[in-house]
Amino acid sequence: MVPPAEIESHEQLEQWIRETGSLRNTVVQNVDLAKIWSTLQGMPMEGAVFLGCDIPAEALAHVVEAGAVVFPRLDHGAVRFPFNQYRPRLYAPEELLAAGEDEAKAWSETLDHEIYQHWLDTGRNRPRSIRESLARRLHDHAVTDALEEWLAPGGKARRCVAIMGGHSLVRSADEYFRVVAVAHALTERGFTIVTGGGPGAMEAGNLGAAAVALPIDELRGLVAGLAKRADKYDDPNWLTSGVALRRAVIERAELGESLGIPTWQYGHEPPNPFATAIAKYFANSVREEGLLAIAHHGVIFERGSAGTLQEVFQDLTQNYYQTYGDRSPMVFLGRHFWREERPAVDLVQSLAVEGGFTDLVRVTDSAEETVAFLTERAG
Repeated sequence: MVPPAEIESHEQLEQWIRETGSLRNTVVQNVDLAKIWSTLQGMPMEGAVFLGCDIPAEALAHVVEAGAVVFPRLDHGAVRFPFNQYRPRLYAPEELLAAGEDEAKAWSETLDHEIYQHWLDTGRNRPRSIRESLARRLHDHAVTDALEEWLAPGGKARRCVAIMGGHSLVRSADEYFRVVAVAHALTERGFTIVTGGGPGAMEAGNLGAAAVALPIDELRGLVAGLAKRADKYDDPNWLTSGVALRRAVIERAELGESLGIPTWQYGHEPPNPFATAIAKYFANSVREEGLLAIAHHGVIFERGSAGTLQEVFQDLTQNYYQTYGDRSPMVFLGRHFWREERPAVDLVQSLAVEGGFTDLVRVTDSAEETVAFLTERAG
């Protein structure tokens, strides 16, 4: 019997033991083995890997001698991390933002803020100790592993479309609701919306997906009300107003699934509460590359600044060289912005001609055209 990719719970571990009587060549992650150690004693363990498991001190030598490899947690004694280096699944808004509380908490009271403050205190992008840098990389590895599982539930790959755009786009802007409408329509058609997980255009994408069960005209009114409560992410009420709207949508219908992939490098921009799964990283380079790599069914670029332009050319490079074996559509939403204010499209199209994928590039002002183009390209 082929072992599962990871055993991540007592229930999975007990079932595997009942069925096989062996831990040979398994990977066990974030499970407390102390409770069932008497059952495991003497069991074959050659090639097993234990990631962040609680292993009784008296059992550790036996595990290693039996041919297993142990990756322990790095927080011991006075050293404590506010994050799990071996977390088995993606973050949920309820965990990271306390978005399930009866009274929404200010961002400064959330786990997300606690981890961001830890990132600041331990050296930002240059951690002051090897233990800290290793803990962050183990965390990011675990997030990537959990992300891969989320992207293919039951072995069936999601049809991901990424939405990129500026964090400073206000909720009252026409462009904000245009992104909401695009995400809403694409989610209705079975696509999975992926964003950078932050405010602005990213929030609009996750909001449109979350509220897929609501009529778009009703959603327009809800967005207008949201903008009146807090229009921009630097408003102290930005997070609490978003959590309140999320709760209101949940009271009406089940949330549509979507993904946010933010980073603590830009931790001063809180993640939005509308993504149903959050893959938050310490390493922005890993986050950026992965975000674009999974968007096999297209990337939509709304107005943005340097970060959005970086994503444009990173996506262009992936398409030009077919880095991941295929090419994905590129939609530039906002003709004037992408032709006049940030004239990146001309360069993109010239390289698309050279690379033979001009049919994958579209410039438009229309939410409807965007949805039709991506739906047609998906076949």
